Amino acid sequence: MIFRRLIYSIFLIFWLFNLFSILRYEAKKNFQKNGSLKKQTSVFK
Repeated sequence: MIFRRLIYSIFLIFWLFNLFSILRYEAKKNFQKNGSLKKQTSVFK
């Protein structure tokens, strides 16, 4: 019973870490996109 709970906790931690890394990657990609847009608008000004 304890062993099964340990497996569940490890799986949950791994899933949360994976989700966090995906969110961080998406945020970084969006940030780079926004940065390039800001550069283009500043060039037009």
